[in-house]
Amino acid sequence: MNLTHLLLFQRRLDKLKVKACWINHQPDLFYLSGFGAESCWGIVGRKKAYMIVPALAQEQAASIVKNFSVVAVKKGSEIPALIADLCRKEGWTSVGYDPGRATEAEMNRLRKLSGKIRWIPVSGVTAPLRIKKDILEIRAMRRAGHVALQGFEYLRKIARSGMRECDLAGEFERYIRKNGATKASFDTIVAAGANSAYPHYITGNQIMRKNEVVLCDLGCQVDGYCSDLTRTFFLGNISLLGRKVYDTVAQAQRLAIQAVKPGVKTAQIDRIARDEIERAGYGRHFIHSTGHGVGIEVHEPPWVGSTSADTLEPGMVITVEPGVYLKGWGGVRIEDTLLVTVNGYEILTK
Repeated sequence: MNLTHLLLFQRRLDKLKVKACWINHQPDLFYLSGFGAESCWGIVGRKKAYMIVPALAQEQAASIVKNFSVVAVKKGSEIPALIADLCRKEGWTSVGYDPGRATEAEMNRLRKLSGKIRWIPVSGVTAPLRIKKDILEIRAMRRAGHVALQGFEYLRKIARSGMRECDLAGEFERYIRKNGATKASFDTIVAAGANSAYPHYITGNQIMRKNEVVLCDLGCQVDGYCSDLTRTFFLGNISLLGRKVYDTVAQAQRLAIQAVKPGVKTAQIDRIARDEIERAGYGRHFIHSTGHGVGIEVHEPPWVGSTSADTLEPGMVITVEPGVYLKGWGGVRIEDTLLVTVNGYEILTK
């Protein structure tokens, strides 16, 4: 684990004006502790941190986390009372929580059990820290990007007419695990023919056919950090329409990437890609934002879209992924994961 993350967050509690914070989002817990399995919770104070885990996960958690006291429970129903007891024990009179990650029923239960303790909503409790990556995180993301690209290149070599989409997706996931990744960042998308017109297509049993467009949206995790990569190719010859659409998207991505550097508004990155696609006459077929941040989660701040107020800073990691989708024919999307550097950018999916 990166102990610096925990220390930085503990210092942040003063700014949040709380004595402690309840961490109930697994990626946040992983960021702070290096362990964030299902049904695990954290409570972090300025000098003391607890991790609550199912009894079956106690030994593994204790072998990984440092500077957290690991407390095991046998039943999930025990957790609210335990949280309240720990807060009273440490004298934490005000405890922050992320309202986007807690249900009204959970909070009502905690308030009832914890008496005079104040529960204060704090949106995105770790977001200001997670939005910029440190050297260890960047190292993991470089590796994740490289393995994802290698995985796609392997798919491109073995793809053939008659294969099912799900077979190709399975080959990617097998490849990345053999080459340094622990798992895919998300459910691998392989969309053939007209299916590629659905931006977030659910990979199925569709047979890939000669001369069809094939869109592959891929990613993998290394040391808990994600990559995100999309490539589009043609299984044989490319049609005139296919060439026009592909070249349009490629140029839009190229221009948007060239604009990536510190101080640039992410909305401007989106505008550059969108303008190029609109010039080619496909503006209404570009139906999503140009990108998003990547890290422990495959979608996290900053956001690269027309309504985003984010500004790029060194250490941020984003995707640039314009696309054009034509119903009944198919779609083209090209995506890379980029690190914002002091002077510009570094493409991590290479």
